[in-house]
Amino acid sequence: MDRYEAAFRVNISGWPRYAGFALLPLLWACAPGTQFRDRSPAASPRPVSDLVEQSPTYWALAGEWLLREDSPAEAARAYARAATLADEVELLQRGTQAALAAGDLTLAAELANRWQQQDPAALPPLQIQFTAALTAGDLAAAGRVLVQLVAVHPEGEAEALLDLPAVLAEEVRDRPERLALLDPLAQQYAGWAEFHYADARLALMAGDVDRAQRSVARTRELAPNWYQAQALAAQVQIRQGKTEAGLAQLRAVVRKHGEDQALRLDEARVLLQLGRLEEATQSFEAILKTTPDQPEALYALGLLKMQDGDDAAALDYLSRLAASGNRSMDAYYYLGILERRRGRLQNALQWFSQVSGGSHVIQAQLLIAETLGDLGRMEAGRAHLAQLRERNPSLAPGLYQGEGEWLYRAGMPDQAAAVFTEALNRYPDNRDLRYWRSLAAEQAGNLELAEADLRTLIASKPEDAVVLNALGYFLAVHTDRLQEAEDLVRRALASDPDNPAMLDSLGWVYFRQGDLDAADRYLVQAYEQLTDPEVAAHLGELRWRQGRRGEAREIWRKARAAFPDHPVLRQTMRRYGEE
Repeated sequence: MDRYEAAFRVNISGWPRYAGFALLPLLWACAPGTQFRDRSPAASPRPVSDLVEQSPTYWALAGEWLLREDSPAEAARAYARAATLADEVELLQRGTQAALAAGDLTLAAELANRWQQQDPAALPPLQIQFTAALTAGDLAAAGRVLVQLVAVHPEGEAEALLDLPAVLAEEVRDRPERLALLDPLAQQYAGWAEFHYADARLALMAGDVDRAQRSVARTRELAPNWYQAQALAAQVQIRQGKTEAGLAQLRAVVRKHGEDQALRLDEARVLLQLGRLEEATQSFEAILKTTPDQPEALYALGLLKMQDGDDAAALDYLSRLAASGNRSMDAYYYLGILERRRGRLQNALQWFSQVSGGSHVIQAQLLIAETLGDLGRMEAGRAHLAQLRERNPSLAPGLYQGEGEWLYRAGMPDQAAAVFTEALNRYPDNRDLRYWRSLAAEQAGNLELAEADLRTLIASKPEDAVVLNALGYFLAVHTDRLQEAEDLVRRALASDPDNPAMLDSLGWVYFRQGDLDAADRYLVQAYEQLTDPEVAAHLGELRWRQGRRGEAREIWRKARAAFPDHPVLRQTMRRYGEE
């Protein structure tokens, strides 16, 4: 396979999609990078140099050499220079791919735009422009590119519209604001039933049930006999809370058109979403009887069996999924999870190492590191993550965060804080990294840094309820600034009044203030909603102070059975001589 070919993948519906650019290896021998410097003609008095540096061949060769030297960023600029001089499609392709490998999405989009101008029917440059617009948060621009993508779809516009739910699923899931992507298409395809059908499905994914209702109604106006639209209308009913009526309608359509596998899958998905796991299992198993290698059914059954603790059945389904060649990244990831759970760590490493793309790629790399740590090779695990960060700059923040969380959970808060500090030096505006550093710093005893990080986060986003609660709880635990702690937690609760973690924080503030009745109200609410050892530690301590020591011991005993090593719980019990 050409080293660039893997950048452009084709899904099962026939829509060519660009995927996983940040992880694409450039299959050149790795060697120490050599700094490539752009020299102006004025730097050399020799006319021949002027001529050479005006040659696209010179810059193309420079690009190839820089790729061999593992310098994709410099290679991309060299190719860009070559393409400026020659404007050849191949040069634009190579420059785009080098820019992607370097994580320079802006340059990649610029070159892709020129590539598309040279080859208007090419899908990859449009898809790169689409990705770049989404990354920049420019939904209007992404929508305009989407119109072009639909227009050049090899199987026609109708098929392209029907593919949209699969293509955009991850982009819009639980993000209704991203439905604005479809606005330019709505203008162009207002009279197409296929568009309104796709819009309804995507609206359901995004959680905009009202929009889904309007779009499916319009679909049925334009195509009253389209049974897939009838089935979708039933799913909208279910999401509106009309569960039994919607399910009856959906099942009626399935009975009449049972040969439609997509329809049967919809029924199984709905049952799964409703928590009717036994019925969902039966539906997926029925699909496999007619189509033994159906990937979604294999995937769903694999996870359902893992959840049930039936590891043998899960292994069977996931192995079949891996062998099918569909959803293989998902299969490899969960096979790794399964093997790790069974204590077969070397097998787990083999599966995780095959996850080279998809939604689990970062987590798989983190689990490689953790599994190496479990094998006594923690430094090898950390080196693995460091190498990945350097090769894939766009993934670096997530990899830093994962490593820091791993070290934090492993009881090494000092090292975790150091990782987060290194990351923040590169990404100072990353809120997740700063929040995690505050947790690690607190655990390491660096209370000044922990508080400073939380206050920095609040300064940039004053109504962040999670951070307000975190700072309030921090002050309640580590200081006597209890009024400020109360004010902060109350601000957090104002936006999320039933949040058990925040209820626990306020209860603990009142406990520290000596208001045991108020503490009781909030801590009981938190305990009833959240199975958490820290909440149990707090309520148990309250009960002890109230003289209800038998209740305290029972609360702690149950929590200790579920969380035997939790530090706050153990410290609390130790203070009262109960560990």
